[in-house]
Amino acid sequence: MTTDSKDVFMPSAASAYIRNVLCRAQIPLEPENHKTNWEDKPRTHKVYSGAKTVRFHGGFPTNDMTLEQVLMDGKAAEFRPYDLDSLIELLWAAYGIKLRKLHIYRNEGVSHIHEYLRPVWGRGASGGGSLYSLEVYLVCAGEQGLVPGIYNWNSNRNELQRLVVGNVTDRVRQTLPDPVEGASSFLIMTVKIWKNSFKYSTFAPHVTATDIGTACSSWVLWARSRGLDFKPQLWFDEPALNELLSLDPDLESAVAVVPLNFGADRISAGWTGNVQREESERSVNLLRWDRNELVVREMREAGQGTMPVAHNSPSRKSGHQVLETIDLPAPTPLDMPLVDTLRTRRSTFGMLSNSVGPMTQQDLHAMLLAGLRANEGVDFAGLAPHETIGAWVLVNNVEGLKPGAYRYHDGKLELMLEGTLYDFQQRTYYLKNYDFGSTAAVITLTGWPDHLMNQMGPRGLRVQDALLGAACQYIYLAAASLKLGCGAALGFAYDAYAELFDTARVESKDPEDEWPMLIMAVGPEQLDIAEVQMELESA
Repeated sequence: MTTDSKDVFMPSAASAYIRNVLCRAQIPLEPENHKTNWEDKPRTHKVYSGAKTVRFHGGFPTNDMTLEQVLMDGKAAEFRPYDLDSLIELLWAAYGIKLRKLHIYRNEGVSHIHEYLRPVWGRGASGGGSLYSLEVYLVCAGEQGLVPGIYNWNSNRNELQRLVVGNVTDRVRQTLPDPVEGASSFLIMTVKIWKNSFKYSTFAPHVTATDIGTACSSWVLWARSRGLDFKPQLWFDEPALNELLSLDPDLESAVAVVPLNFGADRISAGWTGNVQREESERSVNLLRWDRNELVVREMREAGQGTMPVAHNSPSRKSGHQVLETIDLPAPTPLDMPLVDTLRTRRSTFGMLSNSVGPMTQQDLHAMLLAGLRANEGVDFAGLAPHETIGAWVLVNNVEGLKPGAYRYHDGKLELMLEGTLYDFQQRTYYLKNYDFGSTAAVITLTGWPDHLMNQMGPRGLRVQDALLGAACQYIYLAAASLKLGCGAALGFAYDAYAELFDTARVESKDPEDEWPMLIMAVGPEQLDIAEVQMELESA
C-alpha cells in the first residue's frame, strides 16, 4: 500500500509508548515487578483542609429523557444558560460517587469490600481501575451569588472547595486558541496521573486518557438532556493552566476546558494570582515514572494553537476475505431514562451467563451503534466527525449468528473467521475476572493511533484514547438500558487480537494499522446474584 507524505509514520515518545502498550504481551511494559501497595491507596477525591466549602444535594435528579433521545437523536437546537444548580447536577449525575458496591463479584479486592479502608464505589461514568483520576475545577466570575474564584469540585461529598478568591477567568480565556462567545466561567478538568499509576505504573497514561472520554461523554449526554451547551476543548495552553492551579504537571495536568454560559454579561477580571492552598494527600508515596512523565510532557507541549484537523479517514483493511455478510435487524430502542442508565451502569465481573439464553441481534446492534456514536466527536470543540473507532465482534452465543469473528460496519456484520473462539479469548486475557465461555459476545473496539498522531501530533493519542473511552461508556449505558451485563477490559493481548483479525502486526510500521484497543464482554447476566446495593445521598 502506498501513502502520501502526510501519512508517513512519524515516531515520537507517544507513538513509541502506545506501540509498547499494544505489544506488551511480547514486549512487557516496565517495571515488570510492580506491586500495588493498597495500604497507601490515594483518595477518590481531593481534600483541601480548611477550605471554605459550598455543599449541594447529592440525590438522583429527575430526568425523563431517554438514552435513545440524547445519544441517537442528536443535539439540542437551542441552549439555555447554566445556573449553579444545573452545573452541579450535571457534574454529580455522571461523576459523583452515588453508591457503595457490596455485591459478590469475580474481581480482585472482593474480600476487602466490607472494610473501611478498601471500599469499592460506583459512579455513572466508568473509570480505568475505578481509581477516578479526573479532577474538576470551576473558575467562576461570580455568577449566581458564588464568590468569584477557583473551586475544586469534591465528587465524593458533592461540594465546591474554594481555593482562590478573585476573578481569574481572563487567564483561562487567554489559554484557548479562539475567542469563546458568551462564556463567563470555565470548568478545567485535570488528570491526576499518579493516582492511577499507583496501581498501573506505566500503563497509566493510556488508562487515564480513556477516563477523559468516559466522563466527558456522560456529561455531554446529561447536558443535551437539559438543553445545556457542553463542549470540552482539548487544545489550549496547558502549562499556563497548570501554573494557575499550582500543579506539578508531571503528577497532575489539565486535559480539557469547558466554557460555561451563565447568561450574564461578562464580568471584568483582573486578579492574577495562582492557587496557594495545598491538597491534603492521604498517600505517603507519590509514585513517579520517567516513562509516564516523558509521554505526558510531550502531549502537554503539543497542545498550543488550534486543534489540527484530521484530514482523512483511515483505511479499513484485513487480510481475511469476507465469508458472509449479515444485515442486522433494526436495533432495540434505548428507552430507559438517561438518569437510570447512569444509576445502574456497572461492570459485570463473572456474572454473565449463557444459561439465560442467547442475546438477540437487535440488542447487539443497539450496543454497536451506540459505541460508534463516539465517531461523531462527543461534542469536543473543533473535532469533526471522523472514523477514529472501529468495532469487531467475537460472537459466542447470539441468536441466529454463527460463532466467529465479525467486523461491524454500517449496520452489517461481515463474518471474517468462523468457529468457536472461547479458548482464544480466555488464553489472551491476563486476569481471572471474566469467563469468556459465559459471554454472548465480546465487542472489540479498535483504533488507528498512529494514523491520528500523524495528523494531529502527539496529542492525537489523547484524542484517540478519549474517543475510545467515550465509545466504551456509550456501550455501557446501552447495556444498562437493555438490562444486559457488560464489562470492559484493557488487560488482554492486543497483538494477538490484531493477528486474529489480520489488521496489524508488531513488526509493522504502517500508520494505517488498525489496533484492537479495548474489549467489552456483553450478554445476559445470571439471575441469582448475591447483591446489596447501597445508594448514597448527601444531605
